[in-house]
Amino acid sequence: MSGSTYRVRSVGTRDEPTETEGEFLGFSAIGSGAEGIVMKLGDGHGDVAGKKRVIPLHMLLHVDVIKENKKAEEADKEEAAHYYS
Repeated sequence: MSGSTYRVRSVGTRDEPTETEGEFLGFSAIGSGAEGIVMKLGDGHGDVAGKKRVIPLHMLLHVDVIKENKKAEEADKEEAAHYYS
């Protein structure tokens, strides 16, 4: 959910996964046929805090929800569904 804070573990080095904590901004296409999640890095990332990181979906190990953005959840419920045929 956009605007919520998450801790994401993804494939990193052979010995240790990469940990990313920050605000989920959405999804992004990476090249042709691949997608990723876009995270705004939190304060714990030092010099790169505030920067955006794209993590390929196939690299995700697990996602922890740290803080939910309830306002975004309410807006999602109010939005009308769209169907195309």
